[in-house]
This record gives sequence, structure tokens and C-alpha cells, in this order.
Amino acid sequence: MPIHSIQQRLDRHSRRQKAELLQANTAFSALALEPGKHTVELHYHTPYLRTGACLSAAGVAAFAALIVITEISRKKKNSTRRAKPLQPTPLVLK
Repeated sequence: MPIHSIQQRLDRHSRRQKAELLQANTAFSALALEPGKHTVELHYHTPYLRTGACLSAAGVAAFAALIVITEISRKKKNSTRRAKPLQPTPLVLK
């Protein structure tokens, strides 16, 4: 997946020449260019970064809303339920 993300950006930003981005070894990339001096710019953008950030923010907001709603309902329940005054228990002596 990283090779395709880099290649798409390379093809869009390259104005002079388009070069195919190749996979070299396992973790490296390579360009097949003609001999000579070249300036190469590679732009990589993580796929679905924005989508993941939005979903994470929505999850945090939903969790915060759940906490607020729970606290509000708990306070309402406690304010309507009044504590009964304590009754002294009779002391029985034998």
C-alpha cells in the first residue's frame, strides 16, 4: 500500500519526467532513472489519515457525551430521592 500512495503523489507532482516507483528489497523503494543528475521529490500521504482522525474524534465526543448524560441523570435521581430521617432504634434490656 505505501508504494501506491507514493507513486500517485509522485506522478501528480512531477512536471519534467514521470518515473515508476519500484519496490526494492522489502522495506525500500527505488526509481529507475537514466544516468545523470536528477532532483527527485517524493511526497507521501498516509491513506485514510483524515478519516481515522475524524472517527477517533467522534468516538471521544460520544464518550464524553455519555459521561455527561450519565452524570446528569445520576444527579436528577439523587435530587428527587430524599433521604429518610434516621429513626432511633429502641434499646431492649433483659
